[in-house]
Amino acid sequence: MNNITTADVQFNENGNPISEKYDDIYFSKEDGLTESYEVFQNGNNLVGRWQTNNHSHFTIAETGFGTGLNFLAVCQRFINFKQTHPSAQLKKLHFISFEKFPLEKSALQTALKAWPQLTYWSNQLLAQYPYLVSGPHRIHFDGNITLDLWLGDIAEQMPQMQNVSNGFIDAWFLDGFAPSKNPDMWQQSLFNNMAFYSKPNATFSTFTAAGFVRRGLIEAGFNVEKVKGFGYKRERIQGVLTDKKNTDSEKPKWNIYPIEMSPSKKVAIVGGGIAAVTTALALVQRDFQVELYCPTLETDGASGNQQGAIYPMLQNNHNAFSEVNLKAFQFSQQFYHYWQSKFDFDADFCGLIQLAFSDIVKERQNSLVEGELWPQSVFQALDATQCSEVAGVSIDTGGLYFPDAGWINPKAFVKAAKTYLAQCRNVSIISDAELVDIQKIESHWRLKFDCESAQFETITPSVVLALSHNSRDFSYTQHLSLSPVRGQITHINSHASLKNLNTVLCHKGYLTPETNNLHCIGATYKHGQTDSQPTSQDNLSNLALQKKHLPALSDELSEKNVSGERASIRSATPDHLPMCGLVNSPQYLKKSLRCKNRRYKDPLPEVDNIGLYVLTGLGSRGLTTAPLLADCLASVMAGEGLPLPSFAIEALHPNRFIFRGLKRGLEVNS
Repeated sequence: MNNITTADVQFNENGNPISEKYDDIYFSKEDGLTESYEVFQNGNNLVGRWQTNNHSHFTIAETGFGTGLNFLAVCQRFINFKQTHPSAQLKKLHFISFEKFPLEKSALQTALKAWPQLTYWSNQLLAQYPYLVSGPHRIHFDGNITLDLWLGDIAEQMPQMQNVSNGFIDAWFLDGFAPSKNPDMWQQSLFNNMAFYSKPNATFSTFTAAGFVRRGLIEAGFNVEKVKGFGYKRERIQGVLTDKKNTDSEKPKWNIYPIEMSPSKKVAIVGGGIAAVTTALALVQRDFQVELYCPTLETDGASGNQQGAIYPMLQNNHNAFSEVNLKAFQFSQQFYHYWQSKFDFDADFCGLIQLAFSDIVKERQNSLVEGELWPQSVFQALDATQCSEVAGVSIDTGGLYFPDAGWINPKAFVKAAKTYLAQCRNVSIISDAELVDIQKIESHWRLKFDCESAQFETITPSVVLALSHNSRDFSYTQHLSLSPVRGQITHINSHASLKNLNTVLCHKGYLTPETNNLHCIGATYKHGQTDSQPTSQDNLSNLALQKKHLPALSDELSEKNVSGERASIRSATPDHLPMCGLVNSPQYLKKSLRCKNRRYKDPLPEVDNIGLYVLTGLGSRGLTTAPLLADCLASVMAGEGLPLPSFAIEALHPNRFIFRGLKRGLEVNS
């Protein structure tokens, strides 16, 4: 649940931030930046280890984000390292940090003024500072640097990181307020979790030398040494994980929803829409060799529309559905802004209003506002007059206004992204390639394609199926709970008062502001249908829906102003959440369930179908959810930390429906 309380910060006469709650400073009064370099960077021998690192990425985890000083200092050092060591194998830095009481953005901005030499990095942090909602928030920075900022109590949040068999953290910055001031954080459970998530020989460094901290780290398996402290502190401790404890008893619960990295940096992605393209972009940034097999020359499915809305679907409960939707919405903003700097496509984050068009919707919106679960920066409640002022057209009902929402042109985005990918040295794009068969051959996958009346095959260690509902058309994926949904959108000429529309309007359908003198309205929703031929009847249905909920625009929303239409097929799941992750066989899941029911007395079955992944089931939310889920899937395949908590990862896992069925005693073909 989202229970975030912001930090109560005061600034002393020198401009240094001080926590009122802990009666402690955020960084050294003498020189916080030098302390960060000496205690945390030098204490973990970062530069020396980066030079000999034999992996493409390096992961640092921190307890206590505070003002972000340690992170920003590492950004600076990492970029300097890459400039002076261009041939080093290390290409990507992943920084994970936990913070129970985050600073308000204004307080953070004030605190960071103390470090003008870090302005380049602090500006990026401030520009992308997340909604203050519990759980992880993924932010990408220049130079192939990723920050996962976990908000909330570290004792609750750290166990929500994914379980990787041999750990994934390379170094720890054991920071935060002093143990005497903040005893709730400095617990044995923290030290044990540090060891659990660490790679063998991972290091730590901290500013303190408190006896119980040293003893707790030793108990967790770290070799601890005392060294000279910084400034007025006589000594501090640092060390190496030398005794990776046997934690097998904690692993079985994760094997139901396996998270397995790719066996190779070579991957075939099959699909031509938003899911396939965002996955390709995410993997290219991780130095994967990508082969993109597009079923058609034109953009597939709903990714071929001229406009699509980007906004979150929220519930008055911080469950997996809300977690995925809000974090994906937040990530999509930085994602599309970033790629607009690389290639050209239309997008406008002009805001969006969800109209309270019925008593049920009005009650639901009131519960969201009164529940105070979500920050006001996400949405604000408006009455009818305020909605009309914001939207620029007459609206006769209130609603929720999402100022950061908007629309993009998915067709233009996908086309431009493919052009960009085609120019990348590690990418090849094969068009008009229809996947007709998948076969597992030892540790690889053989893919058979039809291409212009001919067939060809390719062998790959990893494959991502991003084929909408067709992702289940193969023997290894036929058990996936996916179904087609037909949707038709209608284009209408912009004229009269419609030209004044400033924001996207959503009700049972949606209406976008004009682009190229056209508005997009839609969309129909016909479950189980796969006919993509547009119909005039669906145009009439779209118009009728708009007139019902936007009566002041009825004259403009007439059939004579229709300029075109497009029907496409989406894929849906029973719980309206996408599928993202490794596909396992029913046989594997049966064995895992039997093992679980016997309280793990049986040996756990080996994870099967290594290298077979899907990203599908995006429904009508693909433009919002695809960027984060593609980044999440790429993180799985690269063996990185994930941008979502484990409860959300499990809610997205392709195994979830068949596993639920097995638990209810349903028979599933193996």
